Amino acid sequence: MKLKFDNYENNELLYIELSGRGIRDMDSVSDGFLILAGPVGDGDATYQLYHWNGKDIIPGKDRKAVDIGRIRLLEEIDPPQDGKAEGVVVMKEKISSYQLIIAYDSVMNKKKILQNFCISKPDH
Repeated sequence: MKLKFDNYENNELLYIELSGRGIRDMDSVSDGFLILAGPVGDGDATYQLYHWNGKDIIPGKDRKAVDIGRIRLLEEIDPPQDGKAEGVVVMKEKISSYQLIIAYDSVMNKKKILQNFCISKPDH
């Protein structure tokens, strides 16, 4: 079952931890979401791609381990010179990998830049 933003069953606020980064974009995959994270505003944090299972990350005494979310860093994203990673689209999902495109805004020449990636799935 592929999770979709418009029919996601939890209509509540969910928390994740991105080490001070903000969500630049996200796309759904068969077992959760891929999140493109980066600096907040004009900060100097790196860009990273995460896999999130779609569950709230905050643990609690009243929560079972299976109900607690998991987020995993998949890849550090090195943008082109003066580029800012702003979008991610999963083009194809395979058994052990995701084929995706990351879109960048280019500060210096005002062009959009696209890069193709093949990223291994978590636990593969």
